[in-house]
Amino acid sequence: MIQCGRAIDKKEMVGGKAIVILLVIGILLLAHSTEVISFPQELLTNSGFEEGLKGWGYWRATPVLDRKYKHSGKQSVKIIPQEVEGKVYGTISRPLNLDETKSYKLSAWVKLSENAKVRVHVLAASSSDRSKRFIKGRAHFTNIVEEGFTYMEGIIYPFSRFSKEEKECGTILVIGAEDGPIWVDDISLVEIDISTPYTWNLIANGGFENGVNYWHQYIKNNAKVMWKIDDKISHSGKHSLWFTNKSCRGADSYWTIEQTIPVKPNTTYR
Repeated sequence: MIQCGRAIDKKEMVGGKAIVILLVIGILLLAHSTEVISFPQELLTNSGFEEGLKGWGYWRATPVLDRKYKHSGKQSVKIIPQEVEGKVYGTISRPLNLDETKSYKLSAWVKLSENAKVRVHVLAASSSDRSKRFIKGRAHFTNIVEEGFTYMEGIIYPFSRFSKEEKECGTILVIGAEDGPIWVDDISLVEIDISTPYTWNLIANGGFENGVNYWHQYIKNNAKVMWKIDDKISHSGKHSLWFTNKSCRGADSYWTIEQTIPVKPNTTYR
């Protein structure tokens, strides 16, 4: 149950491609304060490259900090791939500290140059075997665009099939640029709970029974938001989401929670 206003923005189908509906729940209201709880903890440091390339390595690429093109903050990283034996491809990478029994959501904001492609992989640090990459499918683009950058995300599922040696060596995040430069900013890695699978409802965890799993937040102009998962008032189930904005800047300061929902063209949804 949503206890404040909501807005739904339907992105139109372009060129016959599947559309994506961005469900946004936002507030501009002033109400009473309440306890504050937090979104899942961000597991990456320097994920927006505000500290340069600290924590990142690179291979067959020239990474450049770019202050002209960025999703947020003061800069992004531009990955310029090198041409080796007729193939134009290069990567940046960093080690990850993951629990093999847990699941994670990996996301990033990416801008492509003409003809360029991006490759995102999470794999065992000791393995070059492509079958060992364990983002289910591939991190996919949505059609959510901000500041010229497109949002992409993928789910990392438990990887118990790794050998003991591979588990001991750890895992690595690899972001590759192919056939041209790309810009990357605001990479995120958070743990998620997938014990409750998707059902007929395309909105995952729409009743907030699992907290804010599958949702991510956006804050503009330092909106002073107070919110909680309420176990006293609900339309159904045990919980609802209660929130308020205590900012005094009106429409210039707001907070939303968002979720991307892939849908098929020429299909009716209710």
